[in-house]
Amino acid sequence: MKKLCLLLLLPICCWSQRQNLLLEATFDGSNPFAGFTLANGQYCCSYSINQVTNPQGPGQVIKYDLRSTDAIVSSSLRAEIQLQGNDAPESSERWYGLQYYLQNYGTDPGPESIMQWHDVDGSCPPLSLQVQGGRLRITQCIDGGNTHNDLGPVVSNTWFSIVAHIKWTTGNTGIIQVWRDGQRLVNKSNIRTNSTGGSYFKLGINKWSWAPPLVGSSNQTQRIFYIDNFRMGNQNASYNDVAPFPLVVTPVIWGYFRYNDNIKTLEWATETEQNNDHFEVQESDDGANWTTIASVASKAIDGNSNSTITYSYQL
Repeated sequence: MKKLCLLLLLPICCWSQRQNLLLEATFDGSNPFAGFTLANGQYCCSYSINQVTNPQGPGQVIKYDLRSTDAIVSSSLRAEIQLQGNDAPESSERWYGLQYYLQNYGTDPGPESIMQWHDVDGSCPPLSLQVQGGRLRITQCIDGGNTHNDLGPVVSNTWFSIVAHIKWTTGNTGIIQVWRDGQRLVNKSNIRTNSTGGSYFKLGINKWSWAPPLVGSSNQTQRIFYIDNFRMGNQNASYNDVAPFPLVVTPVIWGYFRYNDNIKTLEWATETEQNNDHFEVQESDDGANWTTIASVASKAIDGNSNSTITYSYQL
């Protein structure tokens, strides 16, 4: 009697070329801030934002160092770089991807953002990546009201990735999708994503819990983190175009995989598919030697999809 079943994914190809990029910044070389500007002075000190050696691998990265004793800049304590120009005008659609390394990031009740898209009129950011209470979250601020989506616990001293897909609009046709380390944790559509139309992107830390009137709400005195491999794609880009990891493509991002014992059926779902041809179902008596018993074709058009697709196979 066969004891084990396995679902294999066979892609059309295993390598992908990044396409549809508006900016790619690896922060190496003699011009690490190409595509960004520091001219608007969103930092206080010589140690605030610098190119340094990767703390956990080869290459160079950008280091942020913010201290509670720093001078107030633009009504807060911050160290940020900004994309040149208005990168996300009304009705535009963008993909963003990068890596973070949070150094000894102690749990803090005082909030901060480590990435934000800011309204062109200067009101609260319509979208930001924030840290508070040892959790990572995506926060929307529309007309002064905040909505938070949890992305899991903060993990210090290791690299992790963030990918975001956003359609910017003051109407109800917007999109917000966010992945952490390849897992999609936010998936919103037909929503409002901007308060006034158009936003600009700032990459770095804004620790408003160190500034009036929230002074005393934080238990930390220093925040250090690193960023690497930033990419921004246009409306035709995909997850794999901006994902920080190498160009060896994971052909699918999984939704779930389960066995329905009542009807003896394997059930699975994909969140995205890229260059995927088909799935193979295999079985084994010993967990070492496997035999293919079925092939299930991809339902994605030309093997590519950015929406949830469900599959099943009855044993």
